This record gives sequence, C-alpha cells and structure tokens, in this order.
Amino acid sequence: MSLSAAHAANTCAVILAGGKNLRMQGTHKLFLKLGGETLFSLIHRTVSPQVKQTVLSFNDDHPELQGISTPVIKDFPSNTMEGPLAGIVSSLTWLDLQQSDAEWLLSIPGDTPILPSDLLQQLSHASAQAGSIACFSSYQNRKHFLTALWHRSVLPMLADYLNTRQRSAKGVLAKINACTTDIKHSNNTSEQNPSLLFFNINTPADLSQASQLYETQARTE
Repeated sequence: MSLSAAHAANTCAVILAGGKNLRMQGTHKLFLKLGGETLFSLIHRTVSPQVKQTVLSFNDDHPELQGISTPVIKDFPSNTMEGPLAGIVSSLTWLDLQQSDAEWLLSIPGDTPILPSDLLQQLSHASAQAGSIACFSSYQNRKHFLTALWHRSVLPMLADYLNTRQRSAKGVLAKINACTTDIKHSNNTSEQNPSLLFFNINTPADLSQASQLYETQARTE
C-alpha cells in the first residue's frame, strides 16, 4: 500500500480524555490548570495548528464542554470507557465517516499538556522513512505509546483487537509493526524546560510538580 506522508491538510488530531480519572480522585484532568490555563487549552493551542481538525475523545457531559467548540466524540458503541484505545477506534471511525480527505490521525493523551510544536512533522518523517502505518513517540528514553500517528487503514485491525477485550496501545502497536521515533526538543518558547515536555499528569502530586516546573520556567523567560 502506498502511503502519503502525513501533513496538516490530511491529518486530524484527537485529544484522548475519555477515562475515569481514578488517580485524580475522579476530577477530570483535562480541565485542571497549569500556569493559569487548562490542560485542554495548552494541548489544543499546540496541536491544532499542526492539523486540519482537532476532536476530543470524552465520555461525560461536563460543564466545561459548553465553552469549547471542539467536536466531542464518545466511545462507540455507547460510552463504554474501554480505555484510550477505544477513543482512538472511535476517532478513526469518525475520520472514516466524516473526513474522507484525511488519511492520518494524530492521538494525544489529555494529561500530557506540553508537546513539541512540530510533533506531527517528526512523527510523519519517521513513519515515511519506515513505510509504517503507525508511529509512536519516544522522549528521553521513555516510550509514549498514545502520542502517536495512525493511518486510517489501521481501523479494522484496532477494532478487532479491542473486540477481543485487549486494551493495550503498546500491544496493538507491536501487532501492526508500528515504528517509533525519538522526539527532539525544539526551540519553541513553551518547551524551554525539557523536563516539562511530555510530562504526564496523572495524580495531584504530578500536577504540583508540573506547576513548580512551569513557574520556574516562567520566571526565567
């Protein structure tokens, strides 16, 4: 199969935030604030200029949703909360039904607010070099399986995998022979502190640490 390289005109992005947020005591991580902005706002501002359309994988009716215009996609068949892989399958299904000219989906976890401004470009280059239908990120020797680029042709394989009650993004990426790439730190202002890039906020302690790093960065700018 001949694949076109992913670029802004043929790629959509999904922010994955459809989980139960158990380690944050049920508080939706997406609407927590870092440096005065919600995690959603930080992610959306970085990712949206890189793609043609951004959507949100989210399964609750939350008041904060009233203030955003981003389309919201719930897990298929109906609010099943089968993990982030279900959000990717639902988003690829949306892509298949409503974005016929989009060939790729960029997935972003909703609890990883600081990302490179050229993330799509780096993942696209790696997938094109490898001729791969999927490519995930690695940063400072840590793999980020959900910060990934997926070709629309992977949908049947991902859906079949999910239907067997398997939920591992790592597992399905291995199954479809996805490539990985070491993401490079850029000179974007919001990325001056390398410790913040790809920082994963899962718990209140994580949020506190990220806030301290963010404040330290702000004082040095």
